[in-house]
Amino acid sequence: MTITCERNSTWSDSSSVSSDKSNSFNHLKPTKHCVFDFFNCVTSIDKPVNSELYTFGHWNTTELFNLVKSFMPDILDVYSPAQVADWLSKDGRFGHSQVARIRSKRERRRSMWIIKDEHWASVESHGWIDIGYARKSRTNEPVESKVKSMQKMTDCLRIKCHCAKVYLSFQCPSASKLQQRDTKPYPDLMESVRHKHGDKIAVVRL
Repeated sequence: MTITCERNSTWSDSSSVSSDKSNSFNHLKPTKHCVFDFFNCVTSIDKPVNSELYTFGHWNTTELFNLVKSFMPDILDVYSPAQVADWLSKDGRFGHSQVARIRSKRERRRSMWIIKDEHWASVESHGWIDIGYARKSRTNEPVESKVKSMQKMTDCLRIKCHCAKVYLSFQCPSASKLQQRDTKPYPDLMESVRHKHGDKIAVVRL
């Protein structure tokens, strides 16, 4: 489930980035973990639900590195385009690169949907963001399976639906009233899921 709420507060290289974008993401540090989080947020190897907000293409190593560099300018001082490409290949979440012949040159390219630059500018200027809410019913399945299921839903809301924030309810029936959910916290389960921002109670407080 996605909700739109109001907040209070075609790229080529870093020189073409708008001031809005650079100001919004200048807190990102050039680490391997941040690079993965960044690609999880702005790319998808599957066609997104809101595909009109994305551009599909076959991107080479330099183009993908320039995209990262536009949000993390300091990465140029720490890692090379080849290093970032190697991370993406070994991680497995970002598809597989294939060799393509461009004119007389052979190079590796990765097929991806990448969110359009103007979409970021629009979100920042209007002050609206999409938030996602994922719920799971009470089951007897192992804890690892519950976490895996919630992580999959969280990633789907973030990547395919491009939700800026995702909130979770780990054990509640679909017919339960919203105000009755999350009366019992599940801190261990919640901590095991990455990229979430809290439970239903946190959504109500937005």
